Amino acid sequence: MSALLGALSLATDAANGVRPQTALRTAVLARELAERAGLDAAVVRCAYWTALLRFLGCTSFAHETAALAAGDDLAMLAALQTVDGASAGSVLSRALDATKSKSALDRFAAIARLVTTPTAGRSMASSHCAQADSLAALLDVGHDVRAALADLYERWDGQGNPSQKRASDLSLAARVVHVAAWAEAHDARSGPTVALDAVRAMSGRSLDPTLAGVFAQCGAELLASVERRAFETAIEREPEPRWLCAPAQREAVFLAFARYADLKSPFTLAHSTQVAQLVERACEALGLSEEQRVRARHAALLHDLGRVAVSNGVWDARGELGHVEREQIQSHALHTERVLCSFEATRALAHVASAAHEREDEGGYPHGRAPRSLDAKVLAACDVASALREDRPHRPAKSLDECVRVLSDEARDGRLDRAVVDAVIAVLRGRSAVVSGPSPLSDRERSVLALLARGLSNKEIAVALTISPKTVQHHVAHVYEKTGVRSRAAAALYAVERGLVGDRP
Repeated sequence: MSALLGALSLATDAANGVRPQTALRTAVLARELAERAGLDAAVVRCAYWTALLRFLGCTSFAHETAALAAGDDLAMLAALQTVDGASAGSVLSRALDATKSKSALDRFAAIARLVTTPTAGRSMASSHCAQADSLAALLDVGHDVRAALADLYERWDGQGNPSQKRASDLSLAARVVHVAAWAEAHDARSGPTVALDAVRAMSGRSLDPTLAGVFAQCGAELLASVERRAFETAIEREPEPRWLCAPAQREAVFLAFARYADLKSPFTLAHSTQVAQLVERACEALGLSEEQRVRARHAALLHDLGRVAVSNGVWDARGELGHVEREQIQSHALHTERVLCSFEATRALAHVASAAHEREDEGGYPHGRAPRSLDAKVLAACDVASALREDRPHRPAKSLDECVRVLSDEARDGRLDRAVVDAVIAVLRGRSAVVSGPSPLSDRERSVLALLARGLSNKEIAVALTISPKTVQHHVAHVYEKTGVRSRAAAALYAVERGLVGDRP
């Protein structure tokens, strides 16, 4: 399991704008620090997995983070890795630095939003922890790792978020990861000497003083040990008992990372999972073998994993995109391919997943070549079909008839395989409405929740549903009361988990 999650952690690194293998390095540092501190084997193991999975919730607040960073959530997240979160001045200074490439007007608007949103840090931490817990539950990592993930933004001195827990109330494994992550972030930015000084400076503040003291003694050696071959070292140093990955669990891992990628933008909620469902049915209609169907489904779940490496300022932009922005969008397919090619068990999925955006006439991306296998051709057609049925920043979702017409045109023009398109259309035409699980919400409240999850304001929801903003406010209050969510990010996670942002009739 360490090899699989280690490979996929490369995507979580990209989503935070940090150097590749950051999560892997942090996992090794956490394991070594826990052992040097004389902690028992259960804590050592928990610290390792918590460090490897610590970015698992970072896409939950990407849309809001981008608004606070003039569109570049990746630059903001990267900048915050080495800032004292309890110091408003330090956060503001680093935010200014993260937005320095933006126009003066965009910077002013972003900083104004940051200054007038004093609860942004708590909301970000709360959303991150909630998503990390939800996805970790899919992975079945155990209650100790989930408890540690919930404490990632807390601090020894009680000035953290979201619960202001302090000292020994914090998970011991989380306290180990705090030190390892702080050291890794400063090492990446300024080198090992600065990293050691940074750990000493935060001892007794954000960091457990005992663990910080242990790291001060052995940190130079530990940092040097992960300077090279971080991936290989992390796999070799996976704590015992090793976590074996059964086929059913691998499916859960792929589902967790599909949701991770889809939660990046309000416009892509449930996209990968819906593509996977359509791929499964189209493959069945075409008579593909069980092996091909499984490979196609898994590739569909992961085909947009590289989306997290592109800032939300691009994904959520409502206007026409320029050449640079289009290149950034196309680069996400390469990011997906690189992540999947890094591990033997996912390497077989790479050529199928990366073909989602390729076309028969070699006019697609990232390589400009026709899909080479039938399951790859199916994924390409299903990705188009699902995307057409979803809202995008520049257009509303298309009706079923419009979707069929576009697919037919793509096949006629030689961009999609005709036989595959016919099968996909047959599936779409025969598809019944998606049935979601039990919900305490009324039909109207579910409609409001789905739009709220996609980032619409109360006024925009009112227009979409042809009701008054006051009525929307009433429904939103009921949604919050019944579901326990308190933010757009939390609403998105709730809706995705319960299938409330599914297909349109």
